[in-house]
Amino acid sequence: MKKTTILFADDDLDLQQAVGLTLEAAGFEVVFADNGFRALELFNSLPIDLVILDVVMPVINGLSVCKKIRQSSEI
Repeated sequence: MKKTTILFADDDLDLQQAVGLTLEAAGFEVVFADNGFRALELFNSLPIDLVILDVVMPVINGLSVCKKIRQSSEI
C-alpha cells in the first residue's frame, strides 16, 4: 500500500523536525521545503497528496505558493 506523501513547507527547521517525526510516526511519508520556491519544485516533481504551508517563508510566501498550486491541482 502506498503511503500518503505530505509536503511540509516551513523555514523553521526545528518545527520541520518535530512535525516531521510526528507525521512519520503516524505512517506518512514527509518531504520538506524551507522556502516557497523549493516547495513548488517539490510539488511539481513528486506525487504529493497533502501540502502544509507556513505563510511567512522566504523567496515565495505560503499564500503565493498555495495560489500557484491551486492553478494546477485540487490539493
